[in-house]
Amino acid sequence: MKTRPLINAALFLVTAVIFFINCASNSHSKIVVSPDFTKHPLINAVLAFVILDETPEVIYNGNVERALGQGNTEELARRFFHDRLFTDISNEVDVKTVFSSSGVSKHLITKEALELENEIITIEIPMNGTKFDFGATQADLVLTFSSIRIGTETSEHYHTRVDHGINTRVGRHLVYISNFVLWDNRTGTLISYGRVKSRVPIRGSESVVSEWEELSKQFVRKIFEPAGFLKRSRNK
Repeated sequence: MKTRPLINAALFLVTAVIFFINCASNSHSKIVVSPDFTKHPLINAVLAFVILDETPEVIYNGNVERALGQGNTEELARRFFHDRLFTDISNEVDVKTVFSSSGVSKHLITKEALELENEIITIEIPMNGTKFDFGATQADLVLTFSSIRIGTETSEHYHTRVDHGINTRVGRHLVYISNFVLWDNRTGTLISYGRVKSRVPIRGSESVVSEWEELSKQFVRKIFEPAGFLKRSRNK
């Protein structure tokens, strides 16, 4: 008579272990800091960020109205991604001014292969010595984004957990995925490049704006921390 509870308990443990392993693998990012990079004082530094994708991919399972307001889901998500970068780079990164621009893809000439867990991706970076020209506004640092994905990610074992009565409160996550290049525009040299993935659990039935803000801040920190550009790094 006790066989069924034991089976259910075993299923719970196995599924829970698989779920947490899956979450760990999905959080994978890889960043390469140039071995030639030497950090210089960022006094009154200006940073330009450039979204190279014409229309960043948005795959959102659910309704964003509670978090981002009414309107087209893809447009709302792209606008939040762009606009919140201003806030988080300004607040988290040791620079004075931030602005966004476009039209720098012609400078992305060389290619670097980046080996991830299950794939090898190619990231285009400028040729050594390249200086990005933004007209009247000069940039000390340039950050480019490509192959962006914004939206949600559902655990592949979520429905299995539902069927077995396991805690299902966190079945979906907000996710940002992007390739990036961080360039020193003063010296015309590479600082870092890579692929970043940030995930934040959707704790309720739908996402809220604080979860989107948490996601963006985590995303920015992951990009800038390896090179020591976060404001908190200044005091270490």
